[in-house]
Amino acid sequence: KQSPAVSETRALTKTSNPLTYERGTLSGTGSIQIGAAGGTPMTMSLLNSMSFDKLIVANPITWFSGSGGFNVNHFTGSAAGSRIIFQSGSRYTVTSSLQLLGTAASNMIFTTSLANSSSIFTLKQGAAQDVEYVIATDINSGEGQTIWDFGGTLTRTVNWNVLTAPQGVAYTWVS
Repeated sequence: KQSPAVSETRALTKTSNPLTYERGTLSGTGSIQIGAAGGTPMTMSLLNSMSFDKLIVANPITWFSGSGGFNVNHFTGSAAGSRIIFQSGSRYTVTSSLQLLGTAASNMIFTTSLANSSSIFTLKQGAAQDVEYVIATDINSGEGQTIWDFGGTLTRTVNWNVLTAPQGVAYTWVS
C-alpha cells in the first residue's frame, strides 16, 4: 500500500502481486513497469486515480482493478500474447503515445473485467499510436481519437477501427 502522497522521478518496477494504491496522489515523471515477459499474472488495484509519465505492461496477464483508473503520457503493452484487463466503468487516459504490440501468431487481448460492460480508455487527440494485432473487446474510446488496430479483431468497441494493409496493384506494359 502506498503512502498518501508518492512522487517519483525514477523508474519503478513491480514484479510481485498485488500492487495496491488506495488514497492520496501517486504521480511522477518516471515510469512504472508492471511485471516482466513470462512473469506471473499481476493485479494493479487502483482505488484512487494514478498519474505518471510512462506505464509499461510486460506481464502475460495484468488486471487494473478498482475505480481509480489512470492518466499517463505513454502507455505500452509490450508482451505479445498478453491480456490487459481494465475495470468495467473506470476511466483510463493516455495523452502522448499508445503502443500495443501483439503479433499475427500471438495477439494481445485488451478487454474489460465484465462482458458487455465497457471501460473508458481515452487516447487524446494528437497522441501517437502503434497498435498491432490486438483483440479489443468492450472498450469505449469515444472521448478521444480513433484507435487504429492493424490486423486486430474488435468486439463492442467504440471509436476503434481495423487498419488493413493496402492492396498491391501491378500493371503490365506491352509495347
